[in-house]
Amino acid sequence: MGKSYVTSDTPCLWQAAAGPLGLINPTLEITLPLTPQHMLHISKTIPTSGYVEAPAFWVDQANWDMIHECRKYFISNSQAIDPTWLESKADRFLKLLQGAVAMS
Repeated sequence: MGKSYVTSDTPCLWQAAAGPLGLINPTLEITLPLTPQHMLHISKTIPTSGYVEAPAFWVDQANWDMIHECRKYFISNSQAIDPTWLESKADRFLKLLQGAVAMS
């Protein structure tokens, strides 16, 4: 079985590194999960955006983002809930930072 992924009552996730969420923002990224391995990712800063095969770490981050941005509920293709999906923003940031330091 592939990597677990989630969708929600707001499945099209809009994010921006800075500024308002709108099409005029140069850092806007839009993500829509399609399967456990694929997503539609539209970005103004990543030239290869579009229909992409998502690596596991990207699916993990997209799952976390989806859960923390949903209005009322999320749905998973697995009955198991990954504990990392419920991490706070501070805990998630710290874990990502530690991973980046370990890779360098």
